[in-house]
Amino acid sequence: MIENYQQALTLMEKMKLELPFTVYPDQGLLRKASEQGDVLSPNQPMEVKQVVYLEEGGLVCAVEKSPEDTLYLSSVTHLRIPDDHPLVEEIREYQNKRKYHLAVAEGKIGRAKRLARKVKKKKGFGNLS
Repeated sequence: MIENYQQALTLMEKMKLELPFTVYPDQGLLRKASEQGDVLSPNQPMEVKQVVYLEEGGLVCAVEKSPEDTLYLSSVTHLRIPDDHPLVEEIREYQNKRKYHLAVAEGKIGRAKRLARKVKKKKGFGNLS
């Protein structure tokens, strides 16, 4: 298991309370859409309709451009969360940790080291906790 299961379920329940909400596709979702013959823009707002947890995929969102368009299943790591979303910090922390653990599991040491800088809690003058 790549992540803390209980933390993922807690975040999933919080995300469900915010449904539907707007996200933007990241490279992973753009690539998946392209493989299916669809064209998405990185600036294309999409709406999350459902959030589920899959053992092999972590938090997965059902997203669509509009009700008449294709519904995509995408890992939350392939979505960009707007800065004004109430759970933005928690979701981004989950994304960074998941990407880090996936990089370690895949043996991508350079990527893991870069991601580790994002995962570590920042210390110093700005952090009073």
